[in-house]
Amino acid sequence: MQEATQQPTILLAADPLAAAAIHAEAWAGEPFLRDGEDPTVALAPGTARRRALDDATAEIEAGAKAPSQQWKVRYGLMLGLERVLADPEPHTAAGTPLRRHQIDALAGMLTELISAVQRDELANGNGHALAEDELLEEDEEEDDVLAVDAEHAEGEDEDADDEPLGPKEDPGAVRRYRFRHPTASGKTIAAAGFVEAARTLGVLILTHRRLLVTQFTNDLTTEGYAGRFTPAIEAGKEPLRKDPLTIQTYAWFARHVDSISREAYQLVICDEAHTALGEKTSAAIRSFPEPIYIGMTATEQLIAKQVSDVFPASVDDLPLQDAARRGLIAPLRCLRVSAGGRDQLRSDRRRRLRPGDPREDARPPGTESGSCEPLSRSLRQHAGHRLRSRRRPTPTTWRRSSAQPGSRPRRCRGERRRCAWPRRSRPTSAERSTS
Repeated sequence: MQEATQQPTILLAADPLAAAAIHAEAWAGEPFLRDGEDPTVALAPGTARRRALDDATAEIEAGAKAPSQQWKVRYGLMLGLERVLADPEPHTAAGTPLRRHQIDALAGMLTELISAVQRDELANGNGHALAEDELLEEDEEEDDVLAVDAEHAEGEDEDADDEPLGPKEDPGAVRRYRFRHPTASGKTIAAAGFVEAARTLGVLILTHRRLLVTQFTNDLTTEGYAGRFTPAIEAGKEPLRKDPLTIQTYAWFARHVDSISREAYQLVICDEAHTALGEKTSAAIRSFPEPIYIGMTATEQLIAKQVSDVFPASVDDLPLQDAARRGLIAPLRCLRVSAGGRDQLRSDRRRRLRPGDPREDARPPGTESGSCEPLSRSLRQHAGHRLRSRRRPTPTTWRRSSAQPGSRPRRCRGERRRCAWPRRSRPTSAERSTS
């Protein structure tokens, strides 16, 4: 048994390419070869993994004891995603399996990163990073168009501010990606999948409310990442871990972006990315271009701004109707609740949209004809109680005026004042007359 166990290691060590992959794996913390793979195929020249191996070998020969910031950004997440997706059932550190749409988000991100490496520079597929020949051809075509449309060029100057920034003004745009999943479809677990893939990287998670910071902390603790939690790392301070995990708000990020360490974080996950389109937040993101950004959102637009303005490349898109049809979110039902009173509430709960009803055009997406259901008993009772409590007077206490013995009772303003009647609602007329 011992000879059979050692034989694959001996065969791998006999191959220089496999030996280099094993050495680089111990140095980088991510595998370059998996069981059953042929080194000549998996590490063929021109592949993304071969380029990662070559760059890792070059840094090792240069005396680097750990991967550089550039190497981590370019190859760390790519190799981690390959490791996670190579499992027959991708899961988090706690063993929670990822659902199909969450795996699609990870796979789409891996595809973009591999394409970026194979193009020999990080690109996001939106034309910001093209080959030199393509750039020259585009310049010639643009010159021809400008020559023909010179008369109309003056009128387009006013709309120039609405166009996306170019690679010179926004160099980090090639490393900003996004995916759109409906609300309650498990974007937090998808984020945990990215955290699992980035086990050798520093991860910064941004969200727009302090309550969501607590929610992310609790969820990632449940998924087995509590040991990675680290306070924000400032510039000039070396992180105590090689894989710090920090969760903060966009407001905090906008205030402290200049003091954040540029070497500690290689991946930034932006929750509710449509809330990061404000002037200060988007400017802070553009001023911190080194890491990879992944924006998670359920909507592509906030007022007049598009998520694609800040996160240009889309790696996955799951419409709400498809999520409801596939059972990824709770079934969409139309529950009619009227605020006109108990009688109207009782009558409205029996209404439902019939086929051919003109109100059927306003049906929520994903609901079928006649799918609106009556309210449950507990929901009706709760709604009726809320409606009745709005009309019910607030209980209070009353006292008699000492200045005028026959005057109306007045409301007590403090707890220490002596009241003529028990602490309850307004006294009756008989009680007032006898007093």
